[in-house]
Amino acid sequence: MDVYVVGSRARGDYLDTSDLDLVIISDDFKNLRYIERLEKLYKYSKGDIEFFAFTKEE
Repeated sequence: MDVYVVGSRARGDYLDTSDLDLVIISDDFKNLRYIERLEKLYKYSKGDIEFFAFTKEE
């Protein structure tokens, strides 16, 4: 699994109210619809995080 911080936090121009944008790349997402991937990720998150979930092929 690879995790990348993107968006304003990665650029360093975030505000106190900015969320954390994470791109998650994992082959564990194969055979899952995109919404199912997000459901798995948000199940474990607390706070303002926005996930983007892809397989390595995508």
